[in-house]
Amino acid sequence: MKIHFVSILTAALVCCIVYTPAAAQSNQHSDAAALQATILHRDSLFWHAYNTCNADSMTLFFVDDLEFYHDKGGPTLGLQKFGETTRTGLCGNTANWQLRREAVPGTVKFFPMYNSGMLYGAILQGEHVFYVHEAGKKEYLDGHARFSHLWLNKDGAWKMARVLSYDHKPAVYTAKTKIIPVPTAKLKRLNGTYNSSQAGTLTVKQEGNALKITTSNFQVIAFPETTTKFFLRNRDLQFEFVEENKHIARVIIYERGGKVEEAPRMQ
Repeated sequence: MKIHFVSILTAALVCCIVYTPAAAQSNQHSDAAALQATILHRDSLFWHAYNTCNADSMTLFFVDDLEFYHDKGGPTLGLQKFGETTRTGLCGNTANWQLRREAVPGTVKFFPMYNSGMLYGAILQGEHVFYVHEAGKKEYLDGHARFSHLWLNKDGAWKMARVLSYDHKPAVYTAKTKIIPVPTAKLKRLNGTYNSSQAGTLTVKQEGNALKITTSNFQVIAFPETTTKFFLRNRDLQFEFVEENKHIARVIIYERGGKVEEAPRMQ
């Protein structure tokens, strides 16, 4: 009977050893999944406040002893300092200039943080791009950066405690405009030289279903959006040819949605 009792006890202990960690691991995964949903939701609310430049709402998502490290602007220590900087800098002149942020799809990752098996925080990291809106101009893509945010639970709410904002650089521009086919004869009508006050002589020549535009400093291939308006694939630059009295009279150059120059045709 003793042997039988010991066997049963041993089996029970083995079951505990085998199954308890699995159960704990299952609970950890469940807790982490719930936390991920919570933090992603709060993250979306924060960036909505950022994109609308609601500085008061933005500060609600940080702890009082915030540490914010930026590879171009340096450190910002403390929530009070962050709020002041946001109100006077980023959101200081929204009538004329404002940023809008978008996460790069597929780059945002969630990492739960444990201490002795207990979930105490999480890191959210990824990449994002920024668009600039200037008064009187079309919004344009400007910058790209990486971020790492440490989220901790403070007084019953999940907030960002440490922020790393780094690897800031110009964003890679890719035109979303569709190329249309244009008859060769209509493209050849645009051939010629144009007098650019900024770039000097601008030479336009039909090349396939596109225009090769050359100056002393650069050469680009512009693709047709319409029969008279052309764009670059890798830069927010457009050329619009204007007809007067059945002849091409000049080309208007736009960059980032704003008109930068008119170049009259020389021949």
